[in-house]
Amino acid sequence: MPRHRPILWFGLILMLGGVAVLFLRVAPKAGERPSPRSTARLSREAPAIAAITTGHAPPEEDGLMAATVAAVPASLLPPADAPLTQTFAALLARTRTGDKPAAARLYRDLMRCRNHATRQTSALYWSNTILAQKPENTSEQELEAAQSRLEQSAEYAALCHGTDERQLGQLTPVMLAAARLGVADARDCYVHRGPRIDLPTLLHHPDYLTVYAREAPALIDAAIKAGDWKMVDMLQYAYGNHDSGSLISGLVEQDPLTQYRYLKLYRLGAEDRAATRVDAQLSRATATLDPAALIEADAWARQTYDHYFQNSGESTSVAPQYWDACGIAP
Repeated sequence: MPRHRPILWFGLILMLGGVAVLFLRVAPKAGERPSPRSTARLSREAPAIAAITTGHAPPEEDGLMAATVAAVPASLLPPADAPLTQTFAALLARTRTGDKPAAARLYRDLMRCRNHATRQTSALYWSNTILAQKPENTSEQELEAAQSRLEQSAEYAALCHGTDERQLGQLTPVMLAAARLGVADARDCYVHRGPRIDLPTLLHHPDYLTVYAREAPALIDAAIKAGDWKMVDMLQYAYGNHDSGSLISGLVEQDPLTQYRYLKLYRLGAEDRAATRVDAQLSRATATLDPAALIEADAWARQTYDHYFQNSGESTSVAPQYWDACGIAP
């Protein structure tokens, strides 16, 4: 065994213990539900949540510090490692005023914290599995990957410590607000999954589905005009396949010609090394289509590419196979 592998092994054990302690501090107790008092508080604050969706300014409450925030330059954001409980109110207030960087930051932090418990459980399980193996059967890459996961879990634990359902429950409206402001990650995730990204809140706000049906078409149009390859890939798939895990499959009806349009557009931006794969998809898509309709679709794809996508990079690099519409970079 190389001399530095025992150090990695020992470091992983220490980190695993530290993350487990953080998990016990942050994770809710099994079966825990919001108390009647917190449920009542959620209902009182519904106008604040709806305000982001409708664009109307809500009454100032919960110490949102609107006056203080107004004095802070929009380019300044809290430190990257600041706990969400300390930044939430100010970022939410700035999001309501149309501050794109603040909306992007709040969306990112809410996404991380809403999924934190699940990710931490996964990291602990995976790391325990690695440590259960004999050292000689474990590669350095596995040890380093386990350590990286635990480090990220520790960072998320610090970010999310103390957050409550009132804060986490604003993920969907904040995502929509960020999407409207042109935050591409939020726009792609909202169109793909919409309020299904936060099922606990959706059960209390089924009206978010109506909001999604109203808002998503305009976001799709904005994404195409912004040269968003991920939206193109999402659309070509949605028009040709049904995905029960996404809302976009319920928004658009399957249409082979429209699928071909977006697939042809995607092909115009493809890298050479991915051309064979995309060409095979195009070949299958054209099997039942009228030749005259294909000519028109090709012209649409070329015109759309020339107008909006010439400076958007390579489609198959920006939106490769199996990319995650709601993935958040570390």
